[in-house]
Amino acid sequence: MAFSCDPFPPSQFGTITLTGLTSGGAISPDANGNINLGGGNIAVIGNSATNTLAFFTPDIKGITWVDVTSSPIQMSVNTGYMDNFSGSTLYKLPASSAFGDVLFIVTAGTENNGWVLNMAPTQQVYLGATQTTFGGAITSLNPGDTLYLVCSQANIRWVAISFTGNFGST
Repeated sequence: MAFSCDPFPPSQFGTITLTGLTSGGAISPDANGNINLGGGNIAVIGNSATNTLAFFTPDIKGITWVDVTSSPIQMSVNTGYMDNFSGSTLYKLPASSAFGDVLFIVTAGTENNGWVLNMAPTQQVYLGATQTTFGGAITSLNPGDTLYLVCSQANIRWVAISFTGNFGST
C-alpha cells in the first residue's frame, strides 16, 4: 500500500508558478517532477497567515566561529558560537539583524553546564511549534544541545531552522 502526502494540494492553493529572475518565463520541473531552486542549503520560512513562502540561502561557508570560554556573550550576526565555557553561558541576541542573518550555538563538550539565550524586549524566537514571549529566553537543558537560527524579521524575529536537544523557553 502506498501513501502520499502533498503539502501543496492544488485544491487548497491553486497553481504555483515559479519564474526565473533573468531569463523570464516559468520554470519547469525535471523528468522526476522536481524543481531545482539553485542547490543545497536553501531555507524556507512559511507564513500561514498569508500563504506565502520565503526562500533564501544562508551563507553557511561565510560563518565566523567563536570559541566561547567566558560569559556573557553579546552575539553578532552570521556567527557561530562553539560553547567551551565550563559554566552556564549567557548569550544575548544581536540588537541589529537583517532578514536572512544566521546564528549558531553549539555545545562543544559534556563538561558544559548549558546556556541561556536572552532576547531584548522587542525580540522573539520561534522554536518549532513553540514561540517565546517578546523579551523571553531559551535555556538548553542538556549537554550537546545545538541551535541554528535565521532572522525572519529584521531586528525582531528569529526562527530555529535546526535544533538538537531539549530546551526550556519563556
